[in-house]
Amino acid sequence: MAAKAQTGQAGGIARALSHRLTFLPEPVRIFAHRRMLEALGLLFVIAALAFAAALASYDSLDASLNNATGRAAANLLGAPGATAADLGLQSFGLAAALPVLALLAWGARLMRHQPVRRCGWRVLALLVSMCALAFALYIVPAFDGWPVRSGLGGTFGELTAPEAATQLSVLGIDAVWAAGAAGLFAFLLTLVSLGLDRTEWRAMARGIAAGARQGLR
Repeated sequence: MAAKAQTGQAGGIARALSHRLTFLPEPVRIFAHRRMLEALGLLFVIAALAFAAALASYDSLDASLNNATGRAAANLLGAPGATAADLGLQSFGLAAALPVLALLAWGARLMRHQPVRRCGWRVLALLVSMCALAFALYIVPAFDGWPVRSGLGGTFGELTAPEAATQLSVLGIDAVWAAGAAGLFAFLLTLVSLGLDRTEWRAMARGIAAGARQGLR
């Protein structure tokens, strides 16, 4: 019964593929279904780590859609990584790192045979949170060595924040308050996009607390 319940919970690609194996005995289908969930989850985790490595090793001098050069890419993932990192950082600045968190959370759930429910809403929440965070980061001064000219909020922040600040100033609302509200909105939407349940949040909180105690020691 527990195996059936777990099978009934899963959805998406893994469910569609497992339903095509109806000619196999149920234990075999359950086994195949679980392995497909694990494989899909592992794929998400690998994608998250690869994108994180691409962002961390970003070099504005690498060849990309915004820069034509004959030099070899310094990015850890080569030319594809340089292009992906450039698109993310140029468009959304630091907010480009949010997909890394989402992919890790989704991958971890799938590898534990737990579904990522309402996938469409999770993706939408992730995209909106990236926009809101880029908007909020526009007013934050870029630190030394930041490679993107448009600032910490990327092009999205550069295009939206100044105009919004002008409009809000007419209403007597300071740009700092608008950025703070956008940052809080981005934080809440990021939590929604991760799709974690209460047990996972409690486990994460315990892990963070344990890490903080260890750091203080």
